Amino acid sequence: MTDFNNYNPYQSPQSEMNTPEQYSGELVLLESPNSLSFGDGFSWLGGAWQIFMERPLLWLGAGLIHVIVMTLLALIPFVGGIIMGLIAPTFLAGMAYMAYGIESQEDIEIGDLFVGFKNNFLDFILLFIWQFLLALALVIPVGIVAIMAIGGLAVVAGGNFGDTSLLGILMIALVTLLCFLPLILTMVFSPILIVFHQQSAWTAMKLSLKACLANLMPFLSFGIVALILIIISAVTFGLAGLVITPLISICTYIAYRQILTAYY
Repeated sequence: MTDFNNYNPYQSPQSEMNTPEQYSGELVLLESPNSLSFGDGFSWLGGAWQIFMERPLLWLGAGLIHVIVMTLLALIPFVGGIIMGLIAPTFLAGMAYMAYGIESQEDIEIGDLFVGFKNNFLDFILLFIWQFLLALALVIPVGIVAIMAIGGLAVVAGGNFGDTSLLGILMIALVTLLCFLPLILTMVFSPILIVFHQQSAWTAMKLSLKACLANLMPFLSFGIVALILIIISAVTFGLAGLVITPLISICTYIAYRQILTAYY
């Protein structure tokens, strides 16, 4: 596979006029992210399915490992949640690494799922710390705003919180989500940027946020697809997660490749 350690992410991007037949499989990080259309978000799933079907047993194995590890960690109070927050991005990066290898016709094995643990784990620890500190900084002001909003709704309802409209509560939840949305967007591509381009945690987070803000429309369409997949996983008591977890990770890799790289 490409030697990411010797790769200069700041070199000038190659022309994007290459045809697929000219692609060598090398990833060149763009100085400015591409802006895609709304429909491109839907296409990511089709591309992910093609990569999945190249090595379905390998992907099922990766999905099984992910489900087992996350389920066991969920059973551990407090500490399990912290460890989940630390290793979930590492699993995403590992699946992206596997997707790149399969797409480039490289010899990929299940051990590649743990590439982030082998080469970049310190950066993932720093990524977790930055996320925790930023979330903590948001919790207090967002909590104050939410409490004030709930109090205002109760006043409107005549002092009876039970009469507070469901719509009002949903609006508060939406505002809270929007406040945390930038933090969520910093996590979309940062694990991949750490592994593929040796970016520092903070730099990867900033670039991920920039790329996502430039592509809110395709992420909206992909979000619709992802929501449907998550519902299917819930209905099947998580069994569909063996397929859905790798698919969503591969979709994220395809989005990264189209938005942040000149793939040639």
